[in-house]
Amino acid sequence: MILEARGIEETVITMGIMLIGLVLAVSAAVQLARGGTWGATGRGRVYRNASPAYFWYLFVARVILGVAMIAVSAVVLT
Repeated sequence: MILEARGIEETVITMGIMLIGLVLAVSAAVQLARGGTWGATGRGRVYRNASPAYFWYLFVARVILGVAMIAVSAVVLT
């Protein structure tokens, strides 16, 4: 297995990447539940009804990045 051949440092880094992916996925769920989130372009708080395109863009980006980071980490750890 790859896990047996790797050092503890690589395993910790991979687990950190997985944790970041989980945080992104959870933040997407929270954004959807609350109907608002903080934008990264200086717009301040972004609400679903005020700018729906930007709201969904942030949601989809967080979901894609979160799931991708979790999947890659899971593949690397096995």
